Amino acid sequence: MRVILAALACLFCGACAVKQPHRIGPAGEASAAKADLVVHIQGFKKAEGVFRAALFDSARGFPGEHERAVATRVGPVRDDGVRLVFEDLRAGQYALAVFHDLDDDGKLGTSWVGIPKEGFGASNNPSGLGPPSFDEARFTLAPPELEITIDLRHL
Repeated sequence: MRVILAALACLFCGACAVKQPHRIGPAGEASAAKADLVVHIQGFKKAEGVFRAALFDSARGFPGEHERAVATRVGPVRDDGVRLVFEDLRAGQYALAVFHDLDDDGKLGTSWVGIPKEGFGASNNPSGLGPPSFDEARFTLAPPELEITIDLRHL
């Protein structure tokens, strides 16, 4: 009898100690860990126009197809740089593309041969010719937050 009671006690205590599964959201999906991304953009030549930032979770569309981004931000430019926050993002792999839209036309101004006329940058501040790849700009976002700085490039 003692052995049975001891076995039941172990089963009961073990069952209570089991970690609870992920909460299920309204759509029936398991909720994932959330994190904030804090971004500092510096290197604006003028406090005119707006900045445009696009956050991607895959190579698809990176860096120029902002309509494929998981989140975007647009805002005024300041001499001392810009600070922006993407809140409550799913933890994972991302890449961020930004540019200084001086004429506020929604696109990166380029010369007739495709050289950018406006400041541009990406997470990890990749250097090199041509637009950066997703892999060059990729970073891992984990809770509670990640803070990154992007230095705009001017050609």
